[in-house]
Amino acid sequence: MKQQDLLLGFRDLLAVFVPGAVLLYALTAIDNTVFGFRITSLVPGVDTIVFAALAYGLGSVIYAIGSGLDFIYDIFEPRLLRGQRRERFACFASIATEAKNRALDATAPGSNLPELWSNKSFWADYLRRTCPTASAELDRLEGTQKFFRTFSVVLLLITFYSGQTIQGAAALAALLVCFGFYAARRTEWSYRLLKWAVLSKI
Repeated sequence: MKQQDLLLGFRDLLAVFVPGAVLLYALTAIDNTVFGFRITSLVPGVDTIVFAALAYGLGSVIYAIGSGLDFIYDIFEPRLLRGQRRERFACFASIATEAKNRALDATAPGSNLPELWSNKSFWADYLRRTCPTASAELDRLEGTQKFFRTFSVVLLLITFYSGQTIQGAAALAALLVCFGFYAARRTEWSYRLLKWAVLSKI
């Protein structure tokens, strides 16, 4: 297994386990129960194992829910860029779309594959296969944005769970900061992806 694959797997594990553990800890902070069930055991170490398993399972569910944020954010993404960066983003997107459509039309003439395959999905797979340097950079950015994306969902749940309390206000403030990091990393990933797509065709 390549080192890049190991790093990617480790980042994905963190993006699932850590947010799940934080949410689980918040839920159990009051009475040491998990969804109403006490996790204490007479066998040493079992509590830790159960907590880790529940944290990973809960984190996986949150991770899946959080993935929907990408679709929503991508709709508004071009409007959040400013100045020359916004113009370059639009130019890169246009060139990348044209190159993708041309490549798919040559492979499957007359099919509707170009319309069914999004720019980001196509170029992420293409660069992963043809350009390890681009893939490593994009994987690093994607791993970071996945972590903050999942954590944003966790903080949102904690905010609602805490209600109008000091803890709720703190969770809301942390949510805004965390979502800001997610948005910045997601935008940077999209920009770099399209930039690498253009460079790969020069």
